[in-house]
Amino acid sequence: MAKIIHVSLAVLISAFVFSMGPVNAAVLTTAVNTNGGCEGIFVDVTAKSQAVHITGLESVVVGTDDVRVFYKTGSYSGFEQTAGAWTLLQTAPVTGGSGVIQTLFPINVGAGVTIPAGQTYGFLVWINNAAGSTVKAIRYDASGVTDTTEDASIRIYSGMSSCGGSVNDPFDGTSNIRAWRGSVIYDAMIQSIPTLTEYGLIILSGLLALSTVFALRRRSM
Repeated sequence: MAKIIHVSLAVLISAFVFSMGPVNAAVLTTAVNTNGGCEGIFVDVTAKSQAVHITGLESVVVGTDDVRVFYKTGSYSGFEQTAGAWTLLQTAPVTGGSGVIQTLFPINVGAGVTIPAGQTYGFLVWINNAAGSTVKAIRYDASGVTDTTEDASIRIYSGMSSCGGSVNDPFDGTSNIRAWRGSVIYDAMIQSIPTLTEYGLIILSGLLALSTVFALRRRSM
């Protein structure tokens, strides 16, 4: 009888554990207006006290072509021209606008990427065959400012663009002090008090019944 109760308690604890950690879907958008653009923009995303899963991005895009999203563990800073440090997350066709615009366009990041709590990942949003800031480009603020935007879960920092060199190479040129207009779409795990699932309630009822039977049998001995 004691062994049965012990095993049931272990299962009951599991019922508690698996009820924890609901997902909070959120979007954080930078408050930046674009006045220039080039091949791409480097962005750092920092997960604060909880791990976050990046599920999508938005950026101001002019022209139509493939947009590639690269990422790396740690900040982009110092690795803007080190191709081997980066992993391609997704290549997706984007039909953007034209001219001087502020419109954000969704960028598919495939399965996305998870940033552990307290960690920073660098990203590069880059368009193939860039052809001028109002024709085909990732647009940004080119007035000589950086940007930091944050909420309770993540921090976004931008300050460097991919520009210069070949329009077919994301990592062969940069322009300093550039700020991204864009959005990070993510899921964050919320810390919550565990609650009993329906499965756990059934086990709890069974445990109470077993303990009652066990107590009655001990009295009758």
